[in-house]
Amino acid sequence: MRNTERNIQQRIQDMYADRTQGASELAREGLDIAADAAYQLSATNALALVTALQSLAHDIMITRTSMTPVYKLLHAWSEQLEELTDIDLPTARQTAQNMAYDLVNQSLRFTQQLVQAAYYFIGENKTLFTHSLSSTLISIAEQLVDKNINFIITESRPLNEGVILAEKLSKLAIPTTLITEAQLGLFIKHADLVFVGADSILPDYSVVNKAETYLLALAAKAQNIPFYVCCESFKLRDENMPHIALEEMAASETCRETWDNVTIKNIYFDITPPNLVTAWINENGVNPVPPN
Repeated sequence: MRNTERNIQQRIQDMYADRTQGASELAREGLDIAADAAYQLSATNALALVTALQSLAHDIMITRTSMTPVYKLLHAWSEQLEELTDIDLPTARQTAQNMAYDLVNQSLRFTQQLVQAAYYFIGENKTLFTHSLSSTLISIAEQLVDKNINFIITESRPLNEGVILAEKLSKLAIPTTLITEAQLGLFIKHADLVFVGADSILPDYSVVNKAETYLLALAAKAQNIPFYVCCESFKLRDENMPHIALEEMAASETCRETWDNVTIKNIYFDITPPNLVTAWINENGVNPVPPN
């Protein structure tokens, strides 16, 4: 394997191992890998290049099976490549790269529009409860610095993404309460609303997000606290997309010991049913959850 191809495969492995970036960020990383590959992969003609790039797109799509943007954006790019099979190779390389960057820019534009929609919706003098680490939520928090906003956030074990979020909010001088998930039921009553991101929205509008989101939604429902899901529209899965598989990570992340007759599970995501969601905020504004 050539060094350039080895580098591409390493970047894909890094995507698989990444536990800090969200679904949209990883999708954009996948597109960036694809854009570089358009020039780095060897090919004798445009058809051979398209074949190689579509195979690469498939490899990237299956890295994070719980994250719909990775699948949808790479699948969209792969389909666009069909237009390039009959042109000269240098033009095919440049066009394939431009297509990938266009999708990156579309993703960034949707995220910016989403942040603005959430900013105007939240307003001032609120306590927000959230779970896990969301780049979108960080961008929203940056806009809310002068709006007297407080956060309650969970650690989000086993890798404590919530601790990373707490550090970022601290640097923004936003008052924040950091709790273990076990204290969720105690602190939910202090929130004005719950805001979470999402890695995927299923066709029935169920929410796939970091494990414990479902329990947070149940707690919010019990205390009549509105529960909002904040994510771009391209996280909504189509009916014809493959069945989603909830990612399971190494048991050693949760417990370093092993015992006979004990199975340690570390499933990273759970599914929150749509009846627990107050509304979905995306780049188009605040949207009610469609009835089933």
